Amino acid sequence: MRGMPEGDGPPEGAALADQLDLRTIRFLARLLETGSVTRAGDACRLTQPAASRTLARLRETFGDPLLVKGRQGQHLLSARAEALRPAVMRAEAALDRAFGRERFDPVTTRRVFNVGATEYAMTVLAPDLMRRVQAQAPHGRLHFHPPGAGTLDAIEEGRIDICFWAPEAPPEPFRFRRLYREHLVGVVAPSHPLAREEASGGVSLDSYLDFPHIALAMGVPGANPLDRMLAPLGRTRRIACVVAHFSAAAAALPGSDLVMSMPSRLAGFAEEQGLVRFRLPFDLPEYDYGIVWHTRTDADPAIKWLRGLVR
Repeated sequence: MRGMPEGDGPPEGAALADQLDLRTIRFLARLLETGSVTRAGDACRLTQPAASRTLARLRETFGDPLLVKGRQGQHLLSARAEALRPAVMRAEAALDRAFGRERFDPVTTRRVFNVGATEYAMTVLAPDLMRRVQAQAPHGRLHFHPPGAGTLDAIEEGRIDICFWAPEAPPEPFRFRRLYREHLVGVVAPSHPLAREEASGGVSLDSYLDFPHIALAMGVPGANPLDRMLAPLGRTRRIACVVAHFSAAAAALPGSDLVMSMPSRLAGFAEEQGLVRFRLPFDLPEYDYGIVWHTRTDADPAIKWLRGLVR
């Protein structure tokens, strides 16, 4: 046949594959599937002359006619083409997985989603997120991680998919999406003098700073926003203890003169335990509360789905 290579025959293995571009592989797959140059060309949006040229190039590459005429004039796959068909179909499927648009099905996924969450997030947001994930991705799993000094590294390295975050968004290459605005309030035991002061018109700054405070280890980089606000005033809190969990601090308040400050959405849980909230005696601005992720996962369909649930 004209165009057939001479000598030792066509190159094999990787050397042969190196001669095929993706579009040619697509055409070959349709040719082996349909046994028709015309139908293969139509599937690949090639004109008839372009399809014929592609077939000629494939015949030269493989050193085989690939299509031959039968007794009735119909085209049949050659023995080499029949042998090629399973491998080419697998190769096309692998290309689709590698270069096609990645799909995510929450119903069938068994993915583990790693979420950074402080106690605040675990109390205020995580319960509903857990219910939503269970409803939409029954085989998926949430793994919550307490934030710390290495959280941004964990996000960048893919060990954490998203992290609930406040008060300041990290710089690029991280993304931040605000969920809502939050603010801090004070909380004391019902027998505390500040509870009576709040009931009679509001707590003064001097009174607020007269009592020992429980400080919260924020779990994310940066100073406590209360201390940042007091610093320009030349005032400081008297810290009696530092805790990592709101629940531990709330449990220590009854029967003491300790003062605790916490986000307003969490104070509702404290009030259910009989504690008293009060407005802080200085102008502490609201702050953004949201989620952080790395730009490397912007287009990850599974993590986009998770971010959508949170939003």
